[in-house]
Amino acid sequence: MQISIIGCGWLGLPLGEHLVQQGYSVFGSTTSPEKLEILREKGINPVLFKLEPMPVGENFNQLFTSALLIVNIPPGRRKNPPHFYEEQIKYLKYRLSKSDVKKVIFISSTSYYPNTNDIATTETQYDFSNGSSEAVVKGENQIQQIDQSLIVLRCGGLMGGDRVP
Repeated sequence: MQISIIGCGWLGLPLGEHLVQQGYSVFGSTTSPEKLEILREKGINPVLFKLEPMPVGENFNQLFTSALLIVNIPPGRRKNPPHFYEEQIKYLKYRLSKSDVKKVIFISSTSYYPNTNDIATTETQYDFSNGSSEAVVKGENQIQQIDQSLIVLRCGGLMGGDRVP
């Protein structure tokens, strides 16, 4: 089975590496030309791809030929206006509507839940005091409109390597 990962950063790269070790054919994107060789060395078929918010890059259509697409792009809270992430996901949603992708895993965040050290559910009131939390919710709302089977994976407190939230 072929799997594509949009966003082979600190989370997507080790995931892609693991999937290759499990015998999957993996296409992975990066926004940086310098990182293409790193992906190749890990056994990942590298693709230069960026949502600005329209898709740009080289041979990025390959990402949309896989049965499973993992979307792992952050909202970029410091450098982009609040609506930018939603626009990125709208373009991604459109591209998915024209693709062979059957399943999508959308990596999201728990950042919009209040920091109360309590159980949060989909009914929990959102807290938009975090800079990117509203963008995350709007991005999720967009991706939930796709026709493909969808899993939204909301990660929180992720650590690893030299990353500490």
